[in-house]
Amino acid sequence: MSHFLVQPVRALAAAVSVLGSLAVTSLAAEPPSPAPAKQTAPTPHSASAISAVDHYSIYALDIPNTKQAFGIFLNGWAIDKNSGGTQGYFSTQFVGDKIADGQNTVYIHLFDPPHGAVPDRFQVRIRSSEGQAFYYDWEPNNPKHTLPMEINKHFEAHLPHGPWAWQTAPKITLDAPTKQAINAFVKRLFDALNTKNVDEATALFAPRAKDDAISSNSSPEEAVAEVHQGWVEDFAKPGWRMDPIDYAHLDYTLCAEGRAVQVTRADGSYALRDGIGKPDAPHDSYDLLLCQVKGQWVFIR
Repeated sequence: MSHFLVQPVRALAAAVSVLGSLAVTSLAAEPPSPAPAKQTAPTPHSASAISAVDHYSIYALDIPNTKQAFGIFLNGWAIDKNSGGTQGYFSTQFVGDKIADGQNTVYIHLFDPPHGAVPDRFQVRIRSSEGQAFYYDWEPNNPKHTLPMEINKHFEAHLPHGPWAWQTAPKITLDAPTKQAINAFVKRLFDALNTKNVDEATALFAPRAKDDAISSNSSPEEAVAEVHQGWVEDFAKPGWRMDPIDYAHLDYTLCAEGRAVQVTRADGSYALRDGIGKPDAPHDSYDLLLCQVKGQWVFIR
């Protein structure tokens, strides 16, 4: 398996294990239930016995079946959207890396239904291994619920590992000097990979690998070692190369209430990807999310 996929797959598997006892695709129309009492001798990866240290940041956001048009953000991160209509929509997403240590803000925008459709009930729940952390239920028959409608709700969360880098990062202003600095960092990433510099590539990818490890309740040190070994293997592949980047035509989208920035190509595709992909074998690529830590750009997602 490519090292591009090792940590995300591990995170998904761990999250499914930890959250397995909670329903994924359906919600009861009930307020948040109290968290179950902690066990005195928790078993790792057991949904019924997870300590605060064990569960780290494994959170899921559920949207049960709805025909309602909506957009939803968590702490300024775009999570999900649906254009509405006559077809039902539901989803579950793992959002542990977007949960803030302390107050969290859920922003929901409910839109007028498209032509031929009617408003539909909309529910959202955020849950962790300890139970339900947040619940909201919008009923179209409620006379106070008129469309379009914007809702801001809050809940508290405690992350044993403390805040993520993006949570305490300074807000970004996308002026010309900032874009130049972002481009310079992206070029540094590109050059490390294109010249097959294993140590430089590992160092630049280490913050992302460590965050992935925390999300999956695994060892950050092992995650960085796996990234290092992954580059060793990838760089040894015959014909391995990077897909060139047109730095004059990159797009920048602010996330996390302006504390992080997503960098993509002009067509919305991944900025950082290898150049050996074929129609039946897609590129290995990374979503490129950056923030500043102590005045330096850091690759976090």
